[in-house]
Amino acid sequence: MASHSTWGSPARQVLTALHLPRWISNLAVLLPLVFAQGLLHPALVARTAFAFVLLCGLSGSVYLIDDLVAQRRGLATQPTGRANPIALALAIVLAAVCLPAAFLLSIPFGLVALIYWVLMIIYPLLLKQMPLIDVLTLAAGLVLRTVVGAMAIDVPVSPWLYVVTSALALFLALGQVRHRLDCSPSATIPQVRQDGNATYSSDLWEALTAVSTAAVVMSYGLYTFFAESLPADHRMMLTIPFVLYFVFRYLLLLDRGTESGVPERIVLSDAPLLVDAVLWVLTTLVLLYA
Repeated sequence: MASHSTWGSPARQVLTALHLPRWISNLAVLLPLVFAQGLLHPALVARTAFAFVLLCGLSGSVYLIDDLVAQRRGLATQPTGRANPIALALAIVLAAVCLPAAFLLSIPFGLVALIYWVLMIIYPLLLKQMPLIDVLTLAAGLVLRTVVGAMAIDVPVSPWLYVVTSALALFLALGQVRHRLDCSPSATIPQVRQDGNATYSSDLWEALTAVSTAAVVMSYGLYTFFAESLPADHRMMLTIPFVLYFVFRYLLLLDRGTESGVPERIVLSDAPLLVDAVLWVLTTLVLLYA
């Protein structure tokens, strides 16, 4: 029993460090498939599914390294000392398997996947300490997931989709900044420090969030009307209320204070947000494929 508990604790720590709930953000790889109406083509679905698995592996590698860096800097919320060698080895294995496999899927997919992995590895080491650059990097991570989705199935995607994804990614990244502001011991003074690194103020966050909120709403509305790949009768405009509710509900949760600043965990832990997301998906599928 002693040996089992000795192994079990580090194993659970590594499993926690993989941040499995956050892997749902990799579903962004499905967007090009859905909006290019590729769900009716089994070969494209299979390639996208494989791309999703590879992205999950690369994300796991990134999260493991991120946690190791946080622990080394004394910023980890849950010490994982004994699990460090296991976590590092698993991170290396995941990258060593998934990156070559990405190039086997296609050269463009492999290149974008490599860029995503390198950028996300550099983020906790360097970019996280740079104000504004840290937010843009987090947003770029979600946009690159959408790009690799298009690369995986080799289909052209409306530039509007990338515009909307970029605006939404920036909006969600700023939500993580708000959580850090709320959790900071210096939150009562005008300027606080994010994880002891990048510096933000509440006024700056409100200004940036106002811009990103407007960008999400406006870009999505314009996308449903002007994108050439969507139905000519503009029926996709019927999905705008779901996006509006998602944005407003997310801001409400941030204003109330959340236990986690991670977008994936906020969505999964809030029933109204989750229902809204499901309704948006179902409505989109009906409007595109009916």
